[in-house]
Amino acid sequence: MRRVSEQDGGGGWNPQVAKTDDNALYSLQRLGRPEPRLVGPTQPRVRVDDLPSGEFTIFGKRTLLAPPVDWNQDPHGSRSWRYDLHTLKWLKPLLLRHAEEHDLASLSVARDFLCDWASIHLEPTGTASEFAWYDMAVGVRAPYFAYVLRASLVADDIDVEDAKLLLRAAERHGSELAHEAHYAAGHNHGLFQDEGLYILARQLSVLPEAAAWRSLALTRLRSTLEQTVNFAEGAHLEHSSAYQFSIAGLVDRLAGNVPEMPALHDLRDRLRSTAAWHVTPANRLVQLGDTDDVPAPKWACQAASKLHGLNALFETGQAFVREGDSYLAVSAGYHSPAHKHADDTGFVLIEGGRVLLGDAGRWGYYEEEPDRLYARSAAAHNVLTVDGEDFAWREAEPYGSGLVAAGEGDGWYAIVVRNPLLAKQGVEHRRILLFRPGRALIVVDDVRGGERKRGYARHLQFGPGLDADLQDGLISLTAPDRTATLTGLGADTVRLYRGRRSPRPLGWTYPGDREQREVCSAVLSRRASSAALVATLDLKEGRLEATVPVVRPDHASIELGDGSALKLHVDGRMVEVSRTRAVVRRG
Repeated sequence: MRRVSEQDGGGGWNPQVAKTDDNALYSLQRLGRPEPRLVGPTQPRVRVDDLPSGEFTIFGKRTLLAPPVDWNQDPHGSRSWRYDLHTLKWLKPLLLRHAEEHDLASLSVARDFLCDWASIHLEPTGTASEFAWYDMAVGVRAPYFAYVLRASLVADDIDVEDAKLLLRAAERHGSELAHEAHYAAGHNHGLFQDEGLYILARQLSVLPEAAAWRSLALTRLRSTLEQTVNFAEGAHLEHSSAYQFSIAGLVDRLAGNVPEMPALHDLRDRLRSTAAWHVTPANRLVQLGDTDDVPAPKWACQAASKLHGLNALFETGQAFVREGDSYLAVSAGYHSPAHKHADDTGFVLIEGGRVLLGDAGRWGYYEEEPDRLYARSAAAHNVLTVDGEDFAWREAEPYGSGLVAAGEGDGWYAIVVRNPLLAKQGVEHRRILLFRPGRALIVVDDVRGGERKRGYARHLQFGPGLDADLQDGLISLTAPDRTATLTGLGADTVRLYRGRRSPRPLGWTYPGDREQREVCSAVLSRRASSAALVATLDLKEGRLEATVPVVRPDHASIELGDGSALKLHVDGRMVEVSRTRAVVRRG
């Protein structure tokens, strides 16, 4: 094996006589050790004793790998696993070990995998995986080629042909990431592409294209952040708790790596602050949008434990209430098709740490599979539909936020939202959620559809482990540690489902990639032209009833079965809630 330092007989290259690649490698070698600026989530460190075993964690699966690798393998029938394989981010523990401890064994193992990948994919002779040059995979993978190339050159632990191979791979990654047609503008993938291109250019700063790549990455990064993040509210605008955390992590890395953008430090703090509201009292991510049922990071759990009260993100279209182990999360927005679900005005309710009204989750990015279609449909969320139709968000222009107003008073929280997607069906829909932690949730759907009667259906997804029983117009929810009652259903018909497969899925939740679990769901149907539809979930063992004699855009009255009434007054984005005695009506 011919080392790079042996290129001119052992005394280092003579750039006056070297070829183009040799010039670049010589210049890179003189840069010294690479900066440990690697992309992707940090994984557990690797012990030296583990290196010979060739065992890596790829999309949560322990996998044995050694070059030459079958890069088209799919042992789990998982799109996400195939994607993760091609990001090479499972090599990050090795590179972190080298960066921190200068461990050459770790670097050598990583280098052999990178060379194997490059030898197959720079000039493919067969059918390559769809993720070989997938936009986000290229962005995540690019910095690894830059790091390993520089580190191996400085250590003089790479032969000439392998060095040239890694150099060509790095240049190809830069070209792919800089290509306008390959850029995912206005999407979180574009942010990862920009991060990869910036770090690649920074690590390989002596390459002729590096300055232009770095400038392009910064320009696009600013633009795509402005399109996908609400800076003022610290919210990622792709409708999903999981992506709030993903982008918070990405901006955290960028804040430490990109001195040209000092404002990233403040944005990082805002994103992390908002992310804490997406943590349930059970220290898990709330399943809004494309989110699995997974533990929240430790830092977010610590921040969430200090939260109390209401947080309304009016521009984003989300609202959260948290008091102890009581929690309500509301989703009402449409900013882009990215990770969009038909969950407009939908919500998740947790009491005593248990999910009482939940969400289907993600299933996985298998867009034509029935479970994925169901997971994104209105029938999988706590929403109202008209005439059995799904929300036609794919054909509609994004409307932004559907959060109208929010406030509190007399121990009650009020959140008012709307669903503009139903306007295409000739229906104006406003929803009022009244929540008293530990006591009750009242959901009022004010629907106005003109003179023609329509079929309104309210979908409710009960949490895992809950049994639902319909008797005497009430739905009783029971679990070993919890009872609750859904009353005042205001429906012509009520149907319960659990784990139905045909004619279309109903009563499912998806805790992880292609994982499914049966849950109970209810569909409350009513034919009317306009109506105020009410459902009350009593969180105690009683049967709290609620009626709505008055509901207007600026005020409403909700009478409770205990002889009291809740008065709501809407002033702009603020809701005032007060509790009074109910008006006695005489016949």
